[in-house]
Parts: sequence; structure tokens; C-alpha cells
Amino acid sequence: MTDLALGLSEGKKQIYDAVIGGAALSKFEAMMKAQGVANETSRTLCSAHTDYYSILRKSEHQLELEAPADGVVLDVNGLVLAQVLHKLGAGRTKAGEAVNYSVGAELLVSLGQRVQKGSSWLRLHYEDPAPSPDQINLLQKALTVGKDKREAGDGDTLVAEVLLPH
Repeated sequence: MTDLALGLSEGKKQIYDAVIGGAALSKFEAMMKAQGVANETSRTLCSAHTDYYSILRKSEHQLELEAPADGVVLDVNGLVLAQVLHKLGAGRTKAGEAVNYSVGAELLVSLGQRVQKGSSWLRLHYEDPAPSPDQINLLQKALTVGKDKREAGDGDTLVAEVLLPH
């Protein structure tokens, strides 16, 4: 779609090389350094064999959200996730405001993955105060579960295939 590859197979290879070959991780490390993260800290966080909690404090509380129905993960609304996490302290509105680095979320599912009702799809890490019922409801609505679009015969999607590391 971007004309950076001659075809789907070459595009898959470029993505695979970037992720598995380390180019994406190196870029992420450079981004952290450009934002003022110390060299040693960014290097440690980008190491495959590091204990992240030696640098980032673990949150006091975790909450797992459950899939509302059986089906296939069709979408996760990242904007909603970011907005809720921001309100819980994971981000700042103005430069210089405090950020609580222990607040965050782990996505436990991938696009196209089949899930069962009640299975965990998101692990929320938070401090006090706990997320409000409205925030939890927003997060639950951020997950879209439905029929597999290929089985349903729906039109094309922007995501042709999700490539996971081996």
C-alpha cells in the first residue's frame, strides 16, 4: 500500500527483518534517547534479557478485563486505551508534569485471535485511585469481537495478516 515493497511477500520480509533483525528495537532505543532517557537505561530496557522491573516500578494493582463474547478479535481501539491510561497517570498533558511509569496495560490478545467469553484480553496496571466503573466500561468497549471477516465474506480490511514473532 505504501509502495515501499514490490509485493506482499517482500513487504512481509521487510517487516520480519525489521522486527526480528532488531532494526525496530534500535529505532525505539534511539527514540527514548532523543526524549532524554539515559543511555544505560534505554540500552537496558531494549535488551532481550532484562528485568524491566529493575528500572520500572511495578504497579500496586492489576486488573484483567475479560472478553464479552466468543469470537475473533477484530479491533482494539488504541485511542480509548491511551485516554484511560492518561487519566490514570500514565501520561502528561504539559511538559514537566509527573508520569507514573508503573501505570500501563498489557494487551493479552492479537488481532485475528480467537477468544472465548470470559478469557482475559487486557491486564491493566494501576495505582490508587482505582479505575472508575466508567473507565472500565470504556476499556471494555475498546475491544471488538465478532465473526472472522474471512468467514463472513466481508470486504477487504487494511490489515491483511498479523505477523507474530516466532
